[in-house]
Formats: sequence, structure tokens, C-alpha cells
Amino acid sequence: MAEEPNSSMSALASQICNQISSVFTAPTSKPPTMIVLVEEIAAAASRNGKVFVYGVGREGLMLKALSMRLFHLGLATHCIFDMTTPPISSPDLLIASAGPGGFSTVDAIYEVAKSNGARVLLLTALGTVFSLISKARVGWGGVGWGGVGWGGVEKNTYINKIK
Repeated sequence: MAEEPNSSMSALASQICNQISSVFTAPTSKPPTMIVLVEEIAAAASRNGKVFVYGVGREGLMLKALSMRLFHLGLATHCIFDMTTPPISSPDLLIASAGPGGFSTVDAIYEVAKSNGARVLLLTALGTVFSLISKARVGWGGVGWGGVGWGGVEKNTYINKIK
């Protein structure tokens, strides 16, 4: 009887590992999220543009960390609402994140960025609910995602290039 719990736990652990592995090895016609993000940042840098970041909650903290790392690489980066944030303009890139789907602040920041000609990358876990998704005109054929399955429900991270 003592081996039964161990063998069922081992089987469960194996099932979890197989599911995680299948997510990362599944073929897709869309480029990986990280590739799109790096390409957009590199394109902004080649245009001598600045990179602006804005996120809500923990995502905001991670985007601030990204901003700091990009600054260490020599790029001009700014966190929205910092005291020293300059105006956004056409060669610039805004990276915004709103995991649960939509926030009025992200909508407002998007509108300012677009009205000034900047490119926008939107990261969200809910690719069909967010109000800005309807405005996304994705240049590479659709919304790309990479997610982790959990309990039969796949949670995706969507990246949307809004031109």
C-alpha cells in the first residue's frame, strides 16, 4: 500500500511534465512571442526611437525591470508616469501589458501613443476580450501566443502588434 501513493504521484508528475513539454514543442505558424518582442525593440532602436513601458500590477513591475535592462544595453527607455518621461512620437515603441484583459489606463495610453504615431505592442493573457484587440492590425498574420496548460485549460500569453 505504501507504494501506491508514490506510483500515483509519479504518474501525475509524469503527466504534468508531458503536458508542459507538449506546450513548448507544439508546432505553430506564428512566431514566438519573444521573437516578436525582440524584433520590435530592435526596430525601435534602429529608428533611434525610445521604448516606453506600461503595465498593471506585477506585470508593471516586470516591464519596469525590462526597461532597466534595456537602458543598461544603451537604449532610451522610459516607464509611463515617471517624472522624467518625455512625449512619445513616431519612431517610438510602447510595450503595454494588461493580463486580465483591459484597463482604462491602458486604453488611454494606447490612444496617446497611436495619435502620436508610435508603434504599440500589447501583452495580455486574454486575446479576445481586451478592447484594444479589436484595433490590432497584426502585420505577421495574426495573434501569436505561447501558453502553459493547467488542468485542461490552456492559459495563453498573447502579443499583439498594433500598427
